[in-house]
Amino acid sequence: MWSNASTWANFSAVTGVPTKPTAGANVTVPYGWTLVIDEDTESLNRLVIEGNVTFLATPGAAVTLKATYVVVQNNGLLWAGSPEAPHPATARATISLIGDRDTPQMALTNELNLGAKVGCC
Repeated sequence: MWSNASTWANFSAVTGVPTKPTAGANVTVPYGWTLVIDEDTESLNRLVIEGNVTFLATPGAAVTLKATYVVVQNNGLLWAGSPEAPHPATARATISLIGDRDTPQMALTNELNLGAKVGCC
């Protein structure tokens, strides 16, 4: 669970005390982890998902993931429900990208840059 400080035991190597990520943090969810976002996150700089990240599916829950960049790579998953177990209609999961026009792009490969802008057809 995102809200459980002990989830972040490896995240706080400087202090040695498990602490949830703070505003501006770069967070990686490693392969093999399953993380449930059960409360609003701080405004993260970057969230890299290589494991599984899902949203609290309790009826009436409302949680927001806030980040400048959200990158799902190496078979990672970011999901809210599935066809077999849909996210409850009374629960809300929001992803809020907090970049703007001046946010620097992030190079993923030599050919692909990730920006905080939304493109649509």
